[in-house]
Amino acid sequence: MASGTTNTTTDGSPAPPCARLRAAPRAALVLAVVFAALLACTQLQAVDFGWQWRVGQSIAQSGLSETERFTLSARGAERIESSWLYCVALYQIERHAGIAGVIVVKALLIAMAWVLALLAAPVRSAAWLSVGVALLAALAASPRFMVRPEVVSFVCFAAHLAIIQRARSAGGHGPLAVLPGVQLLWVNTHTFFAFGVVLPAAWLAERGLIAWW
Repeated sequence: MASGTTNTTTDGSPAPPCARLRAAPRAALVLAVVFAALLACTQLQAVDFGWQWRVGQSIAQSGLSETERFTLSARGAERIESSWLYCVALYQIERHAGIAGVIVVKALLIAMAWVLALLAAPVRSAAWLSVGVALLAALAASPRFMVRPEVVSFVCFAAHLAIIQRARSAGGHGPLAVLPGVQLLWVNTHTFFAFGVVLPAAWLAERGLIAWW
């Protein structure tokens, strides 16, 4: 006799085996994202946290400066902090939620990056392969799951992949309208924003080669 935990359909009948098999990879994908987020729940390790926090505080209180404020040997020299938006966000999060809040936000950003990366996976029938790759990628990248601007780069890079893949699947350019907004965020948070140009360019080059071939 079937137990009360047997998967059923909406009308109460047992779910077919294929439906249960499809549900298993989805649960595994969720676990892969949770696994990546848990790897990001570490103690504060970034050695430049204090400096970035101080930059964020200075910008929040006095506005964005075009000169160096903190390096004694270069004080007054022309310089604009390229990660200024990240620094301001870091300062505000720590101010209102403390260090624990900073760690939680970091973990959520890592989870978001892994969700977007999985959405970019083009082969839905190979869900178990996506799970395996996501787990290995989380383990490989975990040493870099620090409170640093590159955490935002994880999200923006994955967002570009997901948006481009959506455009490829849809056969149009509509989803690409989101890319400028993502790039605007990226260019003000981390120097890896150059990948925001490389990825669409690679996709356009692929389309051109396919059309030419």
